[in-house]
Amino acid sequence: MKALQASCIVSAITFTGMIHQVGGNTPGATVPNAMLEAAGSAETPGAPALSAAVPEASAAGSGPSLMAQAEIGYDSFEAKWMALGHHDAAQPMPTTHDAPDDAPKPAPVTQDFRYLIYYVWSELPPAEKPAAIVLSSLKDTPVGTPVEEIKRASDAFGLDFNFMKAVAKIESGFDPKQRTGSYIGLFQLSEYEFNKFGSGQIRDPRDNAVAAAYKVITEGILFEWVTHKKPTLIDLYLIHQQGWEGAAEHISQPDRIAWKSMCATSEGREKGEKWCKRAIWRNTLPAVKHAWKSVDKLTSGAFVGMWRDRVADFYSKYMATAAARAPQ
Repeated sequence: MKALQASCIVSAITFTGMIHQVGGNTPGATVPNAMLEAAGSAETPGAPALSAAVPEASAAGSGPSLMAQAEIGYDSFEAKWMALGHHDAAQPMPTTHDAPDDAPKPAPVTQDFRYLIYYVWSELPPAEKPAAIVLSSLKDTPVGTPVEEIKRASDAFGLDFNFMKAVAKIESGFDPKQRTGSYIGLFQLSEYEFNKFGSGQIRDPRDNAVAAAYKVITEGILFEWVTHKKPTLIDLYLIHQQGWEGAAEHISQPDRIAWKSMCATSEGREKGEKWCKRAIWRNTLPAVKHAWKSVDKLTSGAFVGMWRDRVADFYSKYMATAAARAPQ
């Protein structure tokens, strides 16, 4: 058992380094109103809004997909992680100043809490929840804007800030009070998810961001451990939205009807066909619903392609903004 834990910790370290360089709601979540509004504004007149909108569309496009970009960059992950290994976890990490829509604002440095991922493999829960440890370190720092809190949470766990911004934009439109069914806050977490991964108040932007960051880290590690596949950015978003089992089923069976992929999960088998269909159709963008007509026709490949394009849209936008603001 100890040998297994040791090997898992090595995988966890590699995975975390990967997320930091490249870069789950459970399946019952629905598409937030903020995202549906954004979907319409992103469409190009006279052409399909998303490559997944037409059943015949393939994953290939005119340029590299987000998944391809992530995989291309993987060769240097371990080397970069080794360099990061010389960084004392108790020392502050440098902070960048970025926001999606307004002028950059200074933010206090955040400690590096990546060592907390080791609790994924612990036989006993920690005396203090990992999220509470992070929040305690920030207790003297006033809560900032949602984007500032996303930055702090991303830095704390070594996550890609632009990826986490893209997720929050899709989930809530950066509204910490957003509620869609039973999913609440900046990253649209359920009360169960928040209690499992977080600490504090679910509508507090800092508390919600820290819980979401720790959720992404831990579920991404479990996904890799079970599937033996290093998750890409789209994988991580699917894990956040569909659960790690659902993401694994969609990715491994692209030609299968998407709701049947959900019913192949333990939760889907327990809750039944009606729940599986709702988990897919409520998370399908209007343009894609119009193209596929029915949840009984939408494939897992098209569902993944839809979210690949959506995440890529926001991620590339935030990357370009960050590059434009970087010192020349």
